[in-house]
Amino acid sequence: MRLWLRAAVGLFLVQASASAVLGGDRHVAALAAAEIAFAVAYAWPRAPRWADAGLLGVMLVAVAAHAALRELAYVPLAAGIAIVALWPPRPVRAAGPEDAQALRVFQLRGPGEFPHRSHLRVARLYLSQLPLGEAIERFGADLRRFARAKGAASKYHQTITVAFLLLMRARLAGAPADERFDAFLARNPDLASAACLKAFYSEAALASDLARRDFLFPDRLASAP
Repeated sequence: MRLWLRAAVGLFLVQASASAVLGGDRHVAALAAAEIAFAVAYAWPRAPRWADAGLLGVMLVAVAAHAALRELAYVPLAAGIAIVALWPPRPVRAAGPEDAQALRVFQLRGPGEFPHRSHLRVARLYLSQLPLGEAIERFGADLRRFARAKGAASKYHQTITVAFLLLMRARLAGAPADERFDAFLARNPDLASAACLKAFYSEAALASDLARRDFLFPDRLASAP
């Protein structure tokens, strides 16, 4: 939905500024040309991060120019509010080349395999860099998008995804700040298999449609190894 809204904002601003480029005022034409350039970049599905700041800057200049004439620039003002509301979240950053490769595949920015180990690698990056609630929300959304792109939307399982994230977050607590992924996995070898959730969930619980659709709390009492 965010991508569609960004595209709508960008394309609307392109249309709104097209006539001004050919107008007689060269200052207005230059501002309109800059607006079109940033709006096209902003509307692109893989918009560069500078597109948001650039387009917002153009909107602020337009609002200020109209304010100097004691006019209210409704379109630039509304567009500025929309740009701020749709501001992209801070990116999850890789800590090394293997992390970077796994992130590229997961975020659909490049081809490659994405086995369970890569799931864990990327999940660790999200959990290490984002608040827990945001990490769960963004990782889940990105995993659903990845599954749809691979034609495997039905394989997404909400309970397994959230349970793994919560378990990994618990294992990350107190870990050395400079710990690498391989060292983390060596400390927690059970995470390499989805079977580690059997200590917390019965097979019947995980097989249910409700567990696939919504997060279920564990139906078994067990201590994590």
